[in-house]
Amino acid sequence: MTGEEREAKVFAGIKNVALLRKIFKSVATIKTAADVDFLKLPEGVDIPTDVALTADTNQSITRLKRGYTLAREIQDSISLVEPDDPRRKELNSLLGPGETVELLAHPFNFINKVSKAILDVELYQQATIYHTKANQADLAQKVVAAFNAKAFKEERERPSPHTSQEAILKSIVNQDSDTGEVKSTLKVHVMATFQDHNEGGTITIDTESFKTQSKFIEIADKLGLSLDVTIPPKIAALLENVKAERANPKAKHGKCKQIIFCDALGLHHKIKYALINQAGIPASKISIINAEAISDAGQLQDIQDGFNGEGEDNRFEIIIANKKAEVGINLQKGTQAIHHLTVGWTPDSLQQRNGRGVRQGNYVDMVRVYHYDANG
Repeated sequence: MTGEEREAKVFAGIKNVALLRKIFKSVATIKTAADVDFLKLPEGVDIPTDVALTADTNQSITRLKRGYTLAREIQDSISLVEPDDPRRKELNSLLGPGETVELLAHPFNFINKVSKAILDVELYQQATIYHTKANQADLAQKVVAAFNAKAFKEERERPSPHTSQEAILKSIVNQDSDTGEVKSTLKVHVMATFQDHNEGGTITIDTESFKTQSKFIEIADKLGLSLDVTIPPKIAALLENVKAERANPKAKHGKCKQIIFCDALGLHHKIKYALINQAGIPASKISIINAEAISDAGQLQDIQDGFNGEGEDNRFEIIIANKKAEVGINLQKGTQAIHHLTVGWTPDSLQQRNGRGVRQGNYVDMVRVYHYDANG
């Protein structure tokens, strides 16, 4: 987990694969696309893209590793650790708002936070940050005031580093009827702040929620405020590959159709703004698919038709999605590139995502599948 080597028992695989294959073949005829002539599939070509992490990201990861290691040490030998042990003092300095030693020692918590830090330091800091133009400072303040006046609320297990005490409206304690586990939830008033700089302004919103971000963007669009975002290393690498693909369109009528998979919903809007502002792709040509963006099957069908359409019927060239687009939607007509900013949690997830483009019905000969591997 932290990069240190140690011995452990792990699941290495199934030893009787040959026997299982023989059993399956005795009751079924199994063929691949290569075995039949009538099923034409494009070739899926994996393209690894190395991403160099920033010093800030590496520092954040080092801090997370140290916190996780200390928390595990103390939790595993709690009765042997004295109250004045210097490790306790160091650990307390590494705890986030509302975070406990037990939570810091949990491997899934560690993986989640490291994944966020690698994707985007702002996401790791549980904030949504937008940048505004120097000549729109008054408008930015007006948008922030309008957003705060709406008093949007969220429920969270813990406050974020940006949550003020005044923003915490209520603490709710619930007990699980099955396990008896007691959990507390905070009801928080999500606040936005604006800081004016000579070269432009910065808006910081105490949220990583896609839904709350959407509400802020709706207000900004209505009042005419232009928003921009910082570009973390993974998204910077994504932008370069997206632009390279757009320089060589493969779909009919000169279109370039691409799918971007990212499990962090809090990054979907940022990716869209990066594509608009840095790659010159019109907002109307980009669609987002996740459970919070899509309300019904009709909306999903509309996106599918708009992406698969040719000529004047084509409305979308870029799809930003999470696991919701793994199954139940066809996005293969003319798809030339698939980008994996994240890879999902299950072994078949990557195959399902690639199957949106590498499948029957795609008339391009090759689909380039980009993987973004962080180095640091």
